[in-house]
Amino acid sequence: MNRPYRYSKIFYCFCLLLGGLGFIHPVLSDPQGRVLTDANAQRSRFTASESDSLASFRHTELLQPSKPDVALPEPRIVALHMGLKGNQYKNYYATDGWRDTIVLPSDVLTFNMDFALPDAYRRGYQVAYMIDPLMDHFQPMAASGQITLVGLRPGKYWVHVRLWSSEHGVETTGTWLLIKKPAFYETHGFYALVLLIIGGFAAYILLQRVKRIKDETTLRKQISRDLHDEVGGLLTGISMQADMLAMQASPAQQAGADAIGQYSREAVQMMDDIIWAIDVRNNDPGSLQERMEYLASQMLEPKGIQVYFDERGDSDRKISQIVRQNTYLLFKEILHNILKHAQPEWVAISIHLDAKTLLMEVRNNGFKGKPRETVLRKGQGSRNMKTRARQMNATITSAQADGTYTVRLQVKLRKISWLL
Repeated sequence: MNRPYRYSKIFYCFCLLLGGLGFIHPVLSDPQGRVLTDANAQRSRFTASESDSLASFRHTELLQPSKPDVALPEPRIVALHMGLKGNQYKNYYATDGWRDTIVLPSDVLTFNMDFALPDAYRRGYQVAYMIDPLMDHFQPMAASGQITLVGLRPGKYWVHVRLWSSEHGVETTGTWLLIKKPAFYETHGFYALVLLIIGGFAAYILLQRVKRIKDETTLRKQISRDLHDEVGGLLTGISMQADMLAMQASPAQQAGADAIGQYSREAVQMMDDIIWAIDVRNNDPGSLQERMEYLASQMLEPKGIQVYFDERGDSDRKISQIVRQNTYLLFKEILHNILKHAQPEWVAISIHLDAKTLLMEVRNNGFKGKPRETVLRKGQGSRNMKTRARQMNATITSAQADGTYTVRLQVKLRKISWLL
């Protein structure tokens, strides 16, 4: 560079200094002679030219610091790592991690996302992440730039990664969609299949139960019909032959013939009770009460015992065969005990039937203050009564007060148990 040019540059800088201090208002021109100062402005804009290049500025701009480049990099995935069942692993790098949507297989157990954090220390930006809907706020990312997910349930997840600089007030956020595929046993189709199987199994059990009830009903009808026609006819014939034999027998044979006739008639009566008990056609309303009234009149009135029968409640309600059969046989056993262990003047029978309970009470005034062990019947009969009560989920109790002995049976109709 020659000396005159050097002096001209020194003079040029000196003029700039004076102009910046306000002592002079220089007017500069470009090489073509055009004035480059703003005549209407209070401050001049200076131009500098070197090697045919031109720059224009104000002197106040020299006093302002230059703004650094604060642009933040976009969050970017550099690697994906998947841990699958059976100790299998899959790794994806480069462009495989740049996708906005990532689909995970159903057998994935662990999933890692590696993020690039270029020049984070020098630029001083911070990194945080949030996984929706697992998290409700951002939390700082580890220095390694890795996010680890373990045991994800099937569904959709949104991963948000945020980079921001508190000093310069800038930020940027990247979002990725994760889709975890469900296994077959986690799909709606599997649940529908399970419900279908359960429904089919329940329907099969119900149909088998209905079929069994129908078969039992048919069998009971057949047994009662055969007993009535075959055995009943045979016992009736024996009774008639015993009566004819008694008419022709000698006095020594009279007692034996009468006993045969009496036993055969009792057998016919017992068989008739059994036939009535097992025949489901007798579940009609009022059948139990009518049968109990008939039995009480046949057993007690010939002994000179007055019978009082009280029926209350819903007479139109049907009761199951197991309740009707066991209630009737228990009632018959109670009457036998009264005839055997007491000499009452009267017997009062009450039956109360509603939607939930059957209540039967049998009272008599034959209690003479005997010791308790002689009043209550022991042995096989007592065990049979308790067993029949258990089969109906019923309770049977007895008590005495003021010369009156009461047997009480309570059956819960909605909780019948078939216990042997």
